[in-house]
Amino acid sequence: MKKVKVVVLNPFAWILIICTGLEFWKDNNPLVLDYMQSHSLNVPMLVFDGQYYRLVTSLFLHKDPGHLIGNMVSLAILSWLVWKLVSKKQYLVILLVSGVIGNLLADIFVTYLFHLKENIWPIFASDGYLTGIVGFSTAIAGLFIFTLITFFAVYWRHLKAVKGRLIVMVIFVVLTIGDVILGFQDSTGLTMTAYVHTGGGLVGGLFGIWYVKKERRQRLDRA
Repeated sequence: MKKVKVVVLNPFAWILIICTGLEFWKDNNPLVLDYMQSHSLNVPMLVFDGQYYRLVTSLFLHKDPGHLIGNMVSLAILSWLVWKLVSKKQYLVILLVSGVIGNLLADIFVTYLFHLKENIWPIFASDGYLTGIVGFSTAIAGLFIFTLITFFAVYWRHLKAVKGRLIVMVIFVVLTIGDVILGFQDSTGLTMTAYVHTGGGLVGGLFGIWYVKKERRQRLDRA
């Protein structure tokens, strides 16, 4: 009974269930797939036409099972790293706000680029303005930057005590940097994926700075 309660109250478990369920549903029903692709992607042009719900719905959809698995593995690792630092409520707020606001920031930037047309540097691209994007990685980018900031801010005095988590953190950072480098090599310019990740990361970074300042203030109050 206790294990069931732990799963029911675990935000990660619900995110995993929702994302996996939607992936299975759309992959096994062409009508559902068509509906989701038509009504749920984060398409900047449609978002600013009044369909703001897409900022949320697009987070829980994925291109294919491989995309879903990659995101959920990353989310599981980061959740394990950050779990002792934040409450379940804070964890969920960081994820959802990073995801939604990160999508919004990317949409604003891509829309701006689209209307500039030829007056932009070649490295920038606005292709996502009409086609859109899906995936929970916007929220994961926010949690990643938040974890990166708070982990070392909290544990820097006693890293030996969290050696296992530190090793996982370093490996995760190295793999993420490698993935970014490969992404640049395979692309002729920045894409919608880069923009949503940057947007989510910025929001997660703000949460991280707020968290560190709060922790320092509490330590000073206790001193």
